[in-house]
Amino acid sequence: MKKIILSILLVTNLMFANKVPEINLGFLYQNIYVSQREAAVAFRAWISKLEKRTDVKINVKFYQDENSILVDYLDKKILNSIMINPVIFLKNSAILKRVSKKYYTFQISDEKYIKYYLIKNKKFNKKKSSNLKNHDIVFNTEDSVGKLWFDKYCLENYKKPYREVVSKEINLSKQIKVIYEVFFNENTLAVVNNELYNTAVELNPQLKKDLEVVSQSPKMFSLIIGMFSKELSSETMDKLMNVIEEFNTSDYGQDILSIASLNKVVYIESDEIKRYEKFYKEYLKLKNRYKRK
Repeated sequence: MKKIILSILLVTNLMFANKVPEINLGFLYQNIYVSQREAAVAFRAWISKLEKRTDVKINVKFYQDENSILVDYLDKKILNSIMINPVIFLKNSAILKRVSKKYYTFQISDEKYIKYYLIKNKKFNKKKSSNLKNHDIVFNTEDSVGKLWFDKYCLENYKKPYREVVSKEINLSKQIKVIYEVFFNENTLAVVNNELYNTAVELNPQLKKDLEVVSQSPKMFSLIIGMFSKELSSETMDKLMNVIEEFNTSDYGQDILSIASLNKVVYIESDEIKRYEKFYKEYLKLKNRYKRK
């Protein structure tokens, strides 16, 4: 009988020893990719290479709805890592910080963070430039961070939320179209990140001649915030991030990352999270101060 029990224990231990660790990753993709198909194609090669180098099984589920990804991560616990846009993180930071232990983000250039520009056409009506009420504002549809920054800008400068300041809000799905909307329309403003703007004016120098940056945010934003659950073993997390660091610094890894339109994947430090939260608290304070009675 003892031999049977020992045999069962031995087989069980071998099964668990040989079990491949898994990361169940949820990705709210719209802040980086236009469609789920684009996100899946971009990630396929990158995830495949990660799995081979780490012996970690990575299951990716793409989400369009913020509530669904938060429920699966926080309540159902079927995800042990998620990537969401920063505004969702800030709205839920208290509970997310309680269940998460490490944060990471994507770089789309050599710079870790991006900043936002408020841009105008140089032919913008100067007589009315101090009053945005007669002008439209253009955003990328999924860029909630840019909208938040512009709302804070309006609260600070006009003591009103942006929807009470501008004439009309225009949302465009393709980021480059946001810039060209201002280029072709003299009385239109737009909010774009500096990486997009710099790339656009480099490709088309005429844009730089006709467009002007009215205001800019601090360089502290990212397109995505990722995090690992505290329930994920540190060994698995470190194994994954060590290989990602190799990808960040090698030509081979850069080729793989470029397929996913990425430059690097890096940790976000705790003081950087605090800076995000400080910005958001300042925004909420302004929003509460100037809200309609």
